[in-house]
Amino acid sequence: PMARVLVVAAVAADERAASAVAASGLARALEEVWRDKSDDAEIVLQLLWCYRRLCAGRDAHDGLLRESRVLLDVLDCVGHANPAVARQADLCLDVVVEHDRDPDG
Repeated sequence: PMARVLVVAAVAADERAASAVAASGLARALEEVWRDKSDDAEIVLQLLWCYRRLCAGRDAHDGLLRESRVLLDVLDCVGHANPAVARQADLCLDVVVEHDRDPDG
């Protein structure tokens, strides 16, 4: 699972590729990894980093928030016992809020 998350996060560095990932089955696959490995702080940390990169692009951001549980999963991590996970969740939410402040969003 970790390798899949890291590959998707690397691809998400490109905004067009991030949009394609958000619209594809890969986004659902990440949700499955989250569901199966939510007790593994390292995988959760990498998933949050991946979601943060995906949400940086407008189209991917909108698609993920509209068609997945990403926001709920991120919110669940804000008070995580692992400070790195909690920090990454905060950073991910910052990206979501920035898009919501954008006059186009």
